[in-house]
Amino acid sequence: AYAGKKDYDRALTDINRALSMDGKLSTAYLARAAVFIAKTEFDRALPDLDRAIELGPAVLLAHFSRAKAYE
Repeated sequence: AYAGKKDYDRALTDINRALSMDGKLSTAYLARAAVFIAKTEFDRALPDLDRAIELGPAVLLAHFSRAKAYE
């Protein structure tokens, strides 16, 4: 919700909290990567996209987002 409002710091706080509770949430890694991409911090997004793909290889959005981050 915060990312949609461009309140990226609050979004990152919530996502990081979720990941601290369960480090195997591929969707949380994908969400954090989306925030980093929105902030044009592609170098920070790539490790999260890699982890999202590792945890959920069928999540096509993670593959697509990683390809776009490399552009």
